[in-house]
Amino acid sequence: GHRPAPPSMQTALRAVWALLAATAVHGLANPTSVSTPVPVPPTPREIAMRRLASMRTFAVAPQVDVEPATSAGGVLVDEEDIEYPGPLSPLQRTLRAATFWSRALPVVFSYLRLQAQFNIQEKILGQCLE
Repeated sequence: GHRPAPPSMQTALRAVWALLAATAVHGLANPTSVSTPVPVPPTPREIAMRRLASMRTFAVAPQVDVEPATSAGGVLVDEEDIEYPGPLSPLQRTLRAATFWSRALPVVFSYLRLQAQFNIQEKILGQCLE
C-alpha cells in the first residue's frame, strides 16, 4: 500500500511549494534571495476550516446593498464598459510556461538532490536523519 510521507518530508514539501509560489508570484530569478520569510502554505485541514468559517459567516450575515462600481475618478462604470484581455496566444502560453519551469525546475531539482543526499547518508551511516 501507499505509506504517507513522514512529517519532516511534508514540511520540506510545503517549503518547496512556498518557494515555487514565491517564484511564480514575484518573478524571482533566485528564490533563495528573498529577504522576507516565505509563508508555509496551509494544510488541507486549515483550508477546509477557513472555508467552513466563511460559509458560516455568510449564512448569518445580513444582506448588504452593493454599491455600483466606480472608477478612480468617481465616475460610474458600467459592466459592459470593462474590457478584459483576450486569451493568450499559443506562443504567449508557451513563453509563460517556459518562464515558470525555468524558475521552478532548479528549486525542484535542488530539493530532489538534497533528498537523495539524505537517503545516501542514511544508508552509509545506518541511522535515520529525521
